[in-house]
Amino acid sequence: MDYVIGVDGGGTKTACIISDTKGVLLSAGMSGSSNYLAVGEEEAKRSIHAAVQEALEKCHVQIPKFELAYLGIAGAGRPSGIKVIRRIIESLGVANNVVIDIDAPIALAGATACKPGVVVISGTGSIAFGVNKNGEQGRVGGWGYLLGDEGSGYDIARKGLVAAFRSYDGRGMQTVLLHRLMARLGASNIDEILDCVYSDGMKVDDIASITPLAVDAAREGDKVSQKILSEAVEELSLAATTLIKNLGMENDEFEFALIGGLFKVEDFIAIPVQRNIEKAAPKSRIIEPKFKPVVGAVLMALKEYNVKIDKALLDSVKATLRNVQEIL
Repeated sequence: MDYVIGVDGGGTKTACIISDTKGVLLSAGMSGSSNYLAVGEEEAKRSIHAAVQEALEKCHVQIPKFELAYLGIAGAGRPSGIKVIRRIIESLGVANNVVIDIDAPIALAGATACKPGVVVISGTGSIAFGVNKNGEQGRVGGWGYLLGDEGSGYDIARKGLVAAFRSYDGRGMQTVLLHRLMARLGASNIDEILDCVYSDGMKVDDIASITPLAVDAAREGDKVSQKILSEAVEELSLAATTLIKNLGMENDEFEFALIGGLFKVEDFIAIPVQRNIEKAAPKSRIIEPKFKPVVGAVLMALKEYNVKIDKALLDSVKATLRNVQEIL
């Protein structure tokens, strides 16, 4: 029996699953961020290694080497990024063949079980990705926290920080965000917030983690926070509708999914984005993802290994999800 491994590496965590070529999921591993743009190559290497090792240790089958490893890694969309991730995975020596992509394709593969469709992802970062009925694929956004990721957790949190300081100066509208940031960061004054951000070197995911402050404030009527969330909806909707137009999917029937922590905010984020997508593509249909992105990585690994993604294989995947759910 041959075996493959799928890896989902994001800005917050790295997950991997081991599967045989009949779609039997054997074990899983979990670790920290492997977005090398955010945490650096060495930290990304440690995270990938830790996730793979945990999965191997939990697997009841001895696997000297996987036939194929499929990695969907945030930040790996450019040749330089692929080179970094390939260097990392090849240094581990776990697979005969390695395929590296960004994390969006595995999210779509998991959501639709490898069928055409669209995913909009908003977590630490953001991106829209799709595949049309002709197999053509496209992306919009996902250019990282300095050049893009509009509508992401990081984007919202950064705008919240800016709004708080503008409010303090008197340059902007009054907002409750300043006092809530102080409480969240354990700061007694604004200088201590600066220390947290600059001197202590808050990472991208650290900043993104304060997004719930803006969400809670918006629900309680804070106009500044509501405006920040409204701008996030505009950006995520624009990314999705631009992608749909670019792929010529406006009149197609297809499934789409909204993936990532930000879309758990249904009232201010998910429902407005869903409505905007349905306006742009009236025959589209929102779905709950059939599988998590890491399972999508396994499906992509199997597909790359020329295994047919049919009902029998998908039934096998569903039947053995229990083997990995405790970790994931």
